Amino acid sequence: MIPRLIIHGGAGKRPRNKTRIEKVRKTIKEVLERSRPILEERGALEAVVHAVSLLEDNPLFNAGTGSVLQADGKARLTASLMDGSTSKFSAVINVQNVKNPIRIAHLLQRERYCVLAGREALTFARAKGFRYFNPVTAERLRDWKRSQGMYGTVGAVAIDARGNIAAGTSTGGAGNA
Repeated sequence: MIPRLIIHGGAGKRPRNKTRIEKVRKTIKEVLERSRPILEERGALEAVVHAVSLLEDNPLFNAGTGSVLQADGKARLTASLMDGSTSKFSAVINVQNVKNPIRIAHLLQRERYCVLAGREALTFARAKGFRYFNPVTAERLRDWKRSQGMYGTVGAVAIDARGNIAAGTSTGGAGNA
């Protein structure tokens, strides 16, 4: 089986700015290049978590750092992960003040309760060593104040050499909701 990795960096409004479009394309290419060795060495699940984490770290997207803000001015992050080799699904919903919600969803793959929301998700994350992190960027704060947003949810799907499939997604939500 030939390993494959597909990622997307935006399911929101299409950016019309050519400079921004090129930045997004360049970033996606870099994430693919940085994630390919993970896919080959550690498999589909690890590659998906790695790729989505890199996308979450980039303020070009509505996930992790740079998530859109809700009506109260807070970022609430949601991420989910599916491991085809174990048929296990995990997710964190509306978690605040963490850096990589996909990594929390990854840890939940090994837990009895694999979907946590809000305060419970944050309590779990802190117990697992996730420190305080403010994902709100100055750009997102300006956008929120102007009620604009052209940033999209991110995701990845991979199949590894053993035929294992994994998929993950991360979002900062709809914004102003």
